[in-house]
Amino acid sequence: MPFQELIKSFDRIRGYMRDFFIYGCKTRSDREEASLRTYDNERRRIESYLGDYMCFRLREGGRGKRVWLSMESAALERNPFYQAYRSKSFTDNDIILHFYLLEALSALEPPQEEGWTAGQLTDLLSQRYGLCFDVQTVRGKLREYESLEKGLCLLASEKHGKSLCYRLNREAEELSALLEERRGEMEDFLAFFSEVLPFGAAGSYLMERGGYSNPHIRFKHHFLSHTLDDNLLLSIIEGIASKSLMEVVNYSRRQRSQRDPRPLVCTGVPVAILVSVQTGRRYLVLYGDKRKKLHSFRLDYIRSAKILGPCPPEFLEQLRLYAEESLNAAWGASISWRPRREYFSMELYIDEKREKYILNRLMREGRGGEIQQVGVNRFRYSIETADTNELMEWVKSFTGRICKLDGSNRQVIQRFYRDMKRMEELYGDGEGGE
Repeated sequence: MPFQELIKSFDRIRGYMRDFFIYGCKTRSDREEASLRTYDNERRRIESYLGDYMCFRLREGGRGKRVWLSMESAALERNPFYQAYRSKSFTDNDIILHFYLLEALSALEPPQEEGWTAGQLTDLLSQRYGLCFDVQTVRGKLREYESLEKGLCLLASEKHGKSLCYRLNREAEELSALLEERRGEMEDFLAFFSEVLPFGAAGSYLMERGGYSNPHIRFKHHFLSHTLDDNLLLSIIEGIASKSLMEVVNYSRRQRSQRDPRPLVCTGVPVAILVSVQTGRRYLVLYGDKRKKLHSFRLDYIRSAKILGPCPPEFLEQLRLYAEESLNAAWGASISWRPRREYFSMELYIDEKREKYILNRLMREGRGGEIQQVGVNRFRYSIETADTNELMEWVKSFTGRICKLDGSNRQVIQRFYRDMKRMEELYGDGEGGE
């Protein structure tokens, strides 16, 4: 079977691109979940449009070739992963209908005010170009070109009686004129939007349509691979907006390391999308309908999210109260299903006169915690949260100023003191000796 460059399953190519970019240390033989031919085909597809960023290195002894994607975000004008959205599979009929349908609708003078039905357009293709298509094939292509979900919107439709009539979407032409007219205002805005906000592929498309460039904006810390999850994120947001039940299929890195081929399937109501300001990771909060508790799934581990149907109104009200309480108590993406909260306090030494920026940082990053002065140059930060363990990465950033930690989760507090004692044993007293 000859190699096909075009993407058929975006979920599969999404997983390979992420692994090559984030991990980049596996050879073909390490990926036991796929055949060798599948691995080679996906690698070639990625290389065809990300070849400038793909690197190879042979293992010692020639036992396999490691593949990874190397990108310097500060030097990039645009996110290269947007190229994946510009590649899809198609048939001969897809190509023929694409050009002839759009050409026929553009050339019809004067156009019918109400548009053209699928049957009329099928007859027109036969009379004008000698093309014989089944009316269902033409109707399917018209629906695809009208669909917002597929990101095309080339056509607009309107119901007249029992007939659905199609016409060219003139808004696309108006958009091109607007982009050209407001080039000075839009160029920097779209350059920033396409690289930072969710669904940046839309901004990238508008930049290409308007012939814009991005000569000014660069990023030191840039989460380039987030765009690979945007299709999934759109489905989840639709589920949140419509208050629907969803089926989520999750396959975590832990399952991969254990070589477990069975993904976790969870059904419930999507509540929120959380974004970590420390790691940039994004999480789906889902209220499971079986165990009646909140689950947190990393977005890049979710394989698919499918809307099943509307959620019962009485269930939604119960969920709303429960979710608000749990989310208000959460420090990060770890969501506790227990109503009980954990108390935590941290006493710091801060020079009041020369280190006010530390106090400002506590207020800025403390997420609603209380700050009290308990002595000369001594301040106590306290908070009630769902999971004390989530605070500890942030707490450790104050190492050297911490006088005392206290809290209801004694296990986490004691682990912190053990870590500090172990560091002292390893590195000494900080004066150059042990």
